[in-house]
Amino acid sequence: MTEAWICIKKKILPREIKKILEFKSQDNKPEHSQYFDVFKYIVMIGGTPHIYTIAYDITDLFKENRANLYSSITDSLTKAYNRRYLELNIRQFSGHRAVMLDLDNFKMINDHEGHKTGDYILSEFANMLRDVKEIISVVRIGGDEFLAILTAGLPEEEIVRLFESLREEFEFRFRKYRYLSFSYGIEMLTDNIEDTLVLIDSKMYKNKYERKINKKL
Repeated sequence: MTEAWICIKKKILPREIKKILEFKSQDNKPEHSQYFDVFKYIVMIGGTPHIYTIAYDITDLFKENRANLYSSITDSLTKAYNRRYLELNIRQFSGHRAVMLDLDNFKMINDHEGHKTGDYILSEFANMLRDVKEIISVVRIGGDEFLAILTAGLPEEEIVRLFESLREEFEFRFRKYRYLSFSYGIEMLTDNIEDTLVLIDSKMYKNKYERKINKKL
């Protein structure tokens, strides 16, 4: 035992293999999985290599860390992702078209119907975006502004048809509030988040302005 312990101290570090393994339950539900921190060592004892494996149950710690990570990249109200998520994954989404959306006259909802109703509408709007199969991620930029990231290669003309249809559905669902709708702008995402958001934001406000003019006509 003493010989093995001395060899471990001298030779284990360069030859150590570490990984986290998931063991799924019979019902295959992620919440019932167990996680183990597994170390595999190659130890020389008397000139003969021996492989040792040690596993530590880290299920509670793993789930806590995963929950903390989810909270740090998710908007607590709408369950959409937040700005930090976008920043962490911008390279992955670079080259995808994205749509900036802003709810029209939303301030009137909070002022006349109350924030509880406003929160409900924001949450339902986020759910509607998540239900669109062409949208791969929904990000709440702030307030009543959302960014919808679409599958790669989707033509802009198809995106326009998609969101015009979504707007009709939204206005019908919330027809009680006749003044409530949304405006949007479309742009290709790049690694430069700030410049892209400025550009797409300007397109969204152009859409908002044009719609107001058309309503007056």
